[in-house]
Amino acid sequence: MKDRRQKRALSPAGVRAREGLVEKGPFPLERGAVLKKGGDYIRVALCYPNYYEMAMGNLGFHHAYHLFNLEEDVACERVTKSYLGRAPVSIESGRPLREFEIVAFSMSYESDLLNMIRILNDAGLPLGQEERNSSGCPLVLLGGVTAFLNPEPAAPFVDLAAIGEAEVIVPLFLDRYRELRGSPKPDLIRELGSVEGIYAPSLYALEYGEDQTILCRRPLSDSAPERIMRAVCQDPEAPLAITRVFTGRAEFCDMALVEISRGCARGCRFCAGSFVYRPPRYFEEARIREELGRGFRERDKAGLIAATAADHPGFDSLRNWIGSMHKTHSVSSLRLDEVTPELLEDIRSCGHKTVTLAPEAGSERLRLAANKPITDEEILSAMEMVGASDIPRLKLYFQVGLPFEEEDDVEAIVRLMEKIKAALARGWGKRNWAAAVNVSINPFVPKPSTPFQWVPMAGTSYLKKSLKFLRESLAKLGGVSVSSMSAREAMNQALIARGDGRLAAALIKAVKTGKGPSAVVRRGFAYSPDAWWYVHRERGRDEVLPWDFIEHGVSKDYLWEEYVKAGKAKTTPPCSPGRCSRCEACKTER
Repeated sequence: MKDRRQKRALSPAGVRAREGLVEKGPFPLERGAVLKKGGDYIRVALCYPNYYEMAMGNLGFHHAYHLFNLEEDVACERVTKSYLGRAPVSIESGRPLREFEIVAFSMSYESDLLNMIRILNDAGLPLGQEERNSSGCPLVLLGGVTAFLNPEPAAPFVDLAAIGEAEVIVPLFLDRYRELRGSPKPDLIRELGSVEGIYAPSLYALEYGEDQTILCRRPLSDSAPERIMRAVCQDPEAPLAITRVFTGRAEFCDMALVEISRGCARGCRFCAGSFVYRPPRYFEEARIREELGRGFRERDKAGLIAATAADHPGFDSLRNWIGSMHKTHSVSSLRLDEVTPELLEDIRSCGHKTVTLAPEAGSERLRLAANKPITDEEILSAMEMVGASDIPRLKLYFQVGLPFEEEDDVEAIVRLMEKIKAALARGWGKRNWAAAVNVSINPFVPKPSTPFQWVPMAGTSYLKKSLKFLRESLAKLGGVSVSSMSAREAMNQALIARGDGRLAAALIKAVKTGKGPSAVVRRGFAYSPDAWWYVHRERGRDEVLPWDFIEHGVSKDYLWEEYVKAGKAKTTPPCSPGRCSRCEACKTER
């Protein structure tokens, strides 16, 4: 695979494409865009189901774009959500979606499923998979983290879903597609459904019990595997995810982004990234430096992307190297127990105006339940350091509605914030810290493939009451602003995160009426269980969950054990790849 990839990367056509400058279309003067003209290319429309600015700030979107265009015979062009409801066309050539062979969606957030449906609808493509079989339509592929958390709500709208990492799936998928190109759509789907990491929803039948739960999932083809193994990249020479197209209209447009690690060893029980990317991987510092060297031709700041950047074994030397290049950097995340005066000084010297930290819960007991064993003392010590750092803004993240939360845990957020303000002032050396504090409080949404996948989401009335109490109480502290996702938005997210294919008609109606899906999937709705059933119902240990057919390597028994430990406020040590077998992810590593 390595030799083939090097040949593609060094081909004259590939080099010219990567050096391209797109000067036409709605977003001119992008540097690094790929425009392949003429030829019998496999034409791929890579769609990000949100606006251009968000798409171009998403590193996964850049990475998929690069991987498709590494193939000499593939011309991949980008499509994003259109303003004013216009029919979507590609950025590179202005082609409508119907003129592509493959329409591939890169979806990072559950709420963007509605945008995916809108894009298909605005493009004049049939929404149902069966309708597209006989109308000469493109093959519709879903990828991104939502695809391998729970692809089932999207299943009625796509032909295939990529379960796993693009570095593996893209070349394998395209190799098989070349062999089958021109075949009738049903044959194409059936054969592609046997490729590693590819899920073809139409090749399976689901049976439901009288209580609406899943009884079983049956393959309808001998080539369709009973379980889909998540594809994991084991090639140390695989391309790193970096910014490929530079534009002034992207989120984080002032940075050259690079992924320095994938996954997280910490195992916070609410976080899907802690489990579906196991075992965590830290990319070689030499390769990160090499890619940043290219990125620094375009930008003077590096964006180091990781779940926990400071966990990277080369984090300190990498930051020192960036400084020696007379460049600056930013990190995507920082844990409270990683804060040091030296790190804060480094952040300040890079020109950052905000430090972002996530206590998540107000009480130590609830943090232990979430497997985030950070004490109040550690939090306050970090806050003193922040107060002394001359960084003018602090942003803190909390959740409400976490499993095993009690009323006192919500009130504990206010008590902790009072102590945090005092600690900031101590660090500042004056009576009050002069800088601004923003507290972001969001409702907890149970995610698939985590120890909390069985728990019900807290009720809307409880969440509204808790958010109202926190907004009013924290406002009294002075110098604290509060932002939050609404309880209704969180419920919409939970519905798609935990739902299945029976939501299809409701999602279509939500798109056409402009209402949120949870407002449409109400009690008594004819074509699916009601919203309460999906969102607020506790699952049994042995219930077949919509996403159970995906094999991430972490056993369901292990997730249940973690759930039981959460109820006892017991923690689990961080993941130690190759040195333990608790979750079994290392056993299934291929």
